[in-house]
Amino acid sequence: MFYTVIEFCESLLGVRAQMINEFIELSQDGYGIYDQDDILIFCNSAFAELNYHPKEQLIGRSFEEIVRLNYSNGRGAKIDSKDVNAFLHYAHKMRRSRPFRIFEVDFMDGRWYLFSEQVNESRFLLVQMKEITKQKILQGGLENTLEKLSELALVDELTGCANRRGFVNSVENELKRNRHAGTYSTMALIDLDLFKKVNDEFGHQIGDAALQHVTKLATTQLRQYDIFGRVGGEEFAIFLRNTDQEIAFNIINRIREQIAATPLKINGHTVFLSISVGLVTEDSKASFEQLYTKSDFALYKAKALGRNQVQQY
Repeated sequence: MFYTVIEFCESLLGVRAQMINEFIELSQDGYGIYDQDDILIFCNSAFAELNYHPKEQLIGRSFEEIVRLNYSNGRGAKIDSKDVNAFLHYAHKMRRSRPFRIFEVDFMDGRWYLFSEQVNESRFLLVQMKEITKQKILQGGLENTLEKLSELALVDELTGCANRRGFVNSVENELKRNRHAGTYSTMALIDLDLFKKVNDEFGHQIGDAALQHVTKLATTQLRQYDIFGRVGGEEFAIFLRNTDQEIAFNIINRIREQIAATPLKINGHTVFLSISVGLVTEDSKASFEQLYTKSDFALYKAKALGRNQVQQY
């Protein structure tokens, strides 16, 4: 068979395009292309993996949909503000703001990525994601590495909130500020009612989901500067800075009502949950041990009186 010059050139270009596509697919860097409407029209496997979903579930989605999907699952780019809308507003403002842009992004799981965005004349956007976690650790030096490891040691792996050590450290730092300012300190000790029954009836996997469910409901009701932690198996604690007894009771009781009114629905099961809470408000001289002991006493009272209630010391 004889090729014309045009057919030969087209064949050669096709081979090269296939070769480029194969290299991109094998690359550990993520590559994605968004069209003028910010809809993902192409990505390689690495890009899909870094966005925690298979390619077929990502292609056809908008940039905003992908961000919201990852954010709702506690994954992807670390967003300092709890308002994902503010983050998206800033991202849309920056995307396509110039022909080429490069920036660093830290992910919620502790990894760092170097992003580059390149826009062509048709306003299509090529995104490249390259992991630079090792470089960031080396750049930051041993001190920053130890600091990061220390932070990880203060977080409860299951729920993502502070663990007991992290909660104690954060509260004691706040108590030092309160003593200087002469303000009130409030602690609430929370126990998930009849949690052993949940584990026995539904299994530990759903029990873990219940702890995550309670964490999510509780934290959405708290203020940005309140401290929330898991201090035991099914025991949580909340510290409210500069909050008097009446306001503290309203905040904590709202959390109790929200949990009681929002059962966990998982794997065809509906799991009704409730909490008992012991609450104490003290002046600026109170120590962590005093707050914990008194809130624990009030918690015992709440459970003794029938559970699913808040009792003040």
